[in-house]
Amino acid sequence: MMPAEEEKMDDLVEGRVAAELHIGSWPPPITQTLLSKSDGRLALTVRGKPSGRLRVSLERDGFAPIVVRTVHLRLRTPTILKIQIAWRGTDAIVAAAGQVIGKSAEFAPEGVVSPAEVERSAPPVDHVDNDRMRELRRRQAAAFVSGSISAGALAERCLADLAPAALVVEDLATLVRQGRGHHLPGLIAALRRLVLGEDREPAILQFCAGLIDAPLLVHVPLAVPAAATDPAAMLAAAFDASADRDATHGLGIDLDAWLRQEARWSGASLPIGWLLRQAEIAVGARRSAPGGAMLPEELVRSPAVSEALCRLADCLCLLARQLTGEQGNDADDTRTRRDAPHAA
Repeated sequence: MMPAEEEKMDDLVEGRVAAELHIGSWPPPITQTLLSKSDGRLALTVRGKPSGRLRVSLERDGFAPIVVRTVHLRLRTPTILKIQIAWRGTDAIVAAAGQVIGKSAEFAPEGVVSPAEVERSAPPVDHVDNDRMRELRRRQAAAFVSGSISAGALAERCLADLAPAALVVEDLATLVRQGRGHHLPGLIAALRRLVLGEDREPAILQFCAGLIDAPLLVHVPLAVPAAATDPAAMLAAAFDASADRDATHGLGIDLDAWLRQEARWSGASLPIGWLLRQAEIAVGARRSAPGGAMLPEELVRSPAVSEALCRLADCLCLLARQLTGEQGNDADDTRTRRDAPHAA
């Protein structure tokens, strides 16, 4: 396993964060701080300027600060402007809906961007951490089996275990979709075991991907939908992932990077993997966990959250089939299986 300190340093050298700026009027009459947050290692400050530009300051522990000034923005207010800041070494960019609106290499960038131009621009194709997460999995798996004369047999056994683990997830999702809510705790527990592991055991999906150096790409929205304001909608949005890119899921992101990504929740930002663990505790599968349930049980059992978890199950099961070399059942077989009656 890679030491935690090395992982922490890596995400300061190269990374990406998303931010939502709540703007009442534009341009502001004087310089206004639109966003300021810090976790002790990484600090982000965004200010609106009377010139109609944004000034984005990124401070990293042990590194020189990076400042990005955007082009002039034409905004209809009040509005929520969603931006992404990506950096690598001493260079950084700021993007809105996929269009680069500022670079650290340009002190006074030329140009004007209107909301219509931002909306027409194409979203980013892939998350900046995808290659790093895949390489980290490969090295972790290699370290686990290094020196073992049965490494080949171990890989074969783990891949063989992955298929039934994914089948359990698929079957439980089918039962939940049929309205059998008492299977929801089992579904969440199976999802957690698949992608977060069991106590000291590694997550079988990522471990198998690391053994054969395969990508684990999911597709997620670029930002939380504007309609996701109530707790159920926000939690459902946090778990919203698709195996395929579509009009709603425009960002391709590595599964491990996604689980570490922070989702908006109740005035804060929390890692998606942590929310999945809390959902498991909330529905009673692990009520003995220290600290008790942080999410209300009725929230996790709401139709919106339950359906989001079922769609996540579909996505992860497809990834598992790709790793094991299975094409799965065709559409007719899958539909027949899901619609077939099950014993309660």
